[in-house]
Amino acid sequence: ELFYTEQAIAALRELPPSPYFMTELNSLAILLGEVGRYEASLAAFTETITLSRELTDPDRELSAQVGMGQLQRTKGYFVEALTTFQVALLLAQEIEDSIQTLDESLILGEIANVYSDLDEYETSLDYYQRAFAQAEIEGNFNPQIAVLNNTSIVYNILGEYEQGLRTSQNALALSRDYQTDETDLDPMLNLGLMFFEASALQGIGNTYENLGDYSQALDYYQQAVDIHDFLQTTIVGLDATAQKADALNGMGIVYLRMEEDAQALAIFEQALEIIQGLDLAAAEAAFLLNLGLAHDNLSQYDQALSAYEQSLAINRRIGSSNLEATSLNNLGVLNLNLEQFDQAIAYLEQSLVIRERIGDRVGKAGSFSNLGWAFENTDQPELAILFYKQAVNTFEEIRGSLQGLDPTLQKSYADSIATSYRDLADLLLQEDRVLEAQRVLDLLKVQELNEYLNNVRGNAQTASGIEYWQPEAEILARYQDLQADAITLGSELVELNALKTAGGITPEEEARRLQLTALQKELTQQFNAFVDSDVVQSALDQLSRQELRQSLALEELSGLRDNLANLDAVLFYPLILEDRLELIITAPDQEPIHRTVEGVGRADINTAVQAFRQALGAPAADATGPAQQLYRWLVEPLAADLAAAGVETILYSPDGSLRYVPLAALHDGDRWLVERFRVNNITAESLTEIDTAPQATPRVLAGAFADQSVAYAVRGQNYRGLWFAGQEVEQLADMLGNITPLFNDGFDLATVEAELGGANVLHFATHADFVPGDPEASFILFGNG
Repeated sequence: ELFYTEQAIAALRELPPSPYFMTELNSLAILLGEVGRYEASLAAFTETITLSRELTDPDRELSAQVGMGQLQRTKGYFVEALTTFQVALLLAQEIEDSIQTLDESLILGEIANVYSDLDEYETSLDYYQRAFAQAEIEGNFNPQIAVLNNTSIVYNILGEYEQGLRTSQNALALSRDYQTDETDLDPMLNLGLMFFEASALQGIGNTYENLGDYSQALDYYQQAVDIHDFLQTTIVGLDATAQKADALNGMGIVYLRMEEDAQALAIFEQALEIIQGLDLAAAEAAFLLNLGLAHDNLSQYDQALSAYEQSLAINRRIGSSNLEATSLNNLGVLNLNLEQFDQAIAYLEQSLVIRERIGDRVGKAGSFSNLGWAFENTDQPELAILFYKQAVNTFEEIRGSLQGLDPTLQKSYADSIATSYRDLADLLLQEDRVLEAQRVLDLLKVQELNEYLNNVRGNAQTASGIEYWQPEAEILARYQDLQADAITLGSELVELNALKTAGGITPEEEARRLQLTALQKELTQQFNAFVDSDVVQSALDQLSRQELRQSLALEELSGLRDNLANLDAVLFYPLILEDRLELIITAPDQEPIHRTVEGVGRADINTAVQAFRQALGAPAADATGPAQQLYRWLVEPLAADLAAAGVETILYSPDGSLRYVPLAALHDGDRWLVERFRVNNITAESLTEIDTAPQATPRVLAGAFADQSVAYAVRGQNYRGLWFAGQEVEQLADMLGNITPLFNDGFDLATVEAELGGANVLHFATHADFVPGDPEASFILFGNG
């Protein structure tokens, strides 16, 4: 097609300029861009614009302006593209009674895209809203879908995952709704809509990936790849597209997060080959970053370094601040792996300044966490704690915006960021800052609430996150001053670098650019000297153990102690780490303390929990062995503390796999724990009014399916009466005066419904299954089947 178009152009040049010539010249410019001949394409667009103005043909000029802007954006020349699209927008608004087919909504959408490329996300969202509204006025569904897909990308960058998911779902619904039989008149219309459908699927996959739901993310990415493969085989001459490469890239990221690094590497190489064949700089830079991550995880550090440095060079050339920050962050992490901590901290500081400037909350939280890791590895625990706190508080801001999402997604997101919380809690415990560690664990446990627990205090009401002690606040204030200076300087430098790249910089601007570059290096040195400054060292000296104890929120701690005294209880938090078990206990008459069980890590706990569950689930098995093993790890180290407290109740907030076994069923070699203590499970101390007065005298409705001579089939499985269920309810009836006991056939749904109004406690001794996410598969088996 390019060959014949060039031949036609050569012939048409022998004739006077005409509208047909300009149309062919514009087509030639597009084709040249598609085959990577950028300069020739730009020249053809420029000639089309010049001729259109000479012949007063604004329609064809507009088409060429938009085509040139799209080419400039594709090549990463974002500032030039923005100028071109703004000229096109003014031209489109001036044209009246035009035969041109370009709509104003398309140009507004392109301007929004460029602002997104330039990391000016709020401006980008404003233009997307304008573009969508204009497309509705025009009755044009293609721009509507494109705008929704691109808006979702921005929401994901900003960590607004709920809005991102809903926006992509709307785009998917629209793209499928318009693929109707009416498009049979133009089969290419359906194929075009399939490109939009694939983009929407990729957007949904991206959001699920960010929320930590990797199974759904892979499914949506694969659906997008399948559509691109179908289009490639259906449309004659269509090669692998940038959109397909982007979907593959998304799949690779998911495999990285699932720690399947070799598979991720293979997919990234495939995606990068497609993008390099298309000569797309911005996408190549992004894919190189992910390729570097895969090499990094596989300890192939030379290859990782090469990929990161290539990406950094491209991003600085095209002015992509977001990807430049990611390149710097990844170089920082690589240097952490190589134990080159000073260099790592320098890279991470530079990354954080950019992320602060562009408002990238997700990236900012990651940089804070990585800086915490760096200071932890350089034996500066106080600074490490400060940066981990900033990471956790930033994550809390993001979680606060997810309240409308399905609880399962909220939980998967919490799981995906839990490492930073656990690292902070671990470090606080090592520094004997136990109450702070408990607060951090509380924040993680918020997501364990089910939908029906909507009357307790959660993150939405207590969004302050983790507080800073006064010395930490002083350090943070000094650090933020440095950041503010760097952000102001960086914003001006970005604009001047863009002018330099475009070739339109004046001598005065170039002198200022060089001055700012020197100042930026000086500021980097100030960041490096930050830790050793007198202000920081003075504040660090105040962060002694004694100072912290005096700085505790004594009113809050006193209130907690009073509540525990009223309940005759202790508060018990275990924390499972990779190499040890930390036990946190708060009693009525003391500060929180922790006991460490060395050599018992996550794998050991998981194995013991599995063995205990299997024993509990097999009536013929002896559960005392695994029950005693867990007792030795969880309760025995606290024996002296429990004895000194002299309490009857343990308020227990389990961690990890410990949620799946009852603490009350642990065994000390002589008795079950339930014979010594009441055990009440709580989600988190901060979410539980543990001093709430008990309800009125229990009015119990109890039912038992105990008849082992009958079996009832439920979903293909037979269930007989439970051993001792009848005795269980009989003993309750002996102990409690206000009880309605129901047995076997008398324990039926109609009777239970009739008696419900007089009960405030239900006690059913029978078979049941509660299936998360699938209520129709859940059941309670009554005594009559």
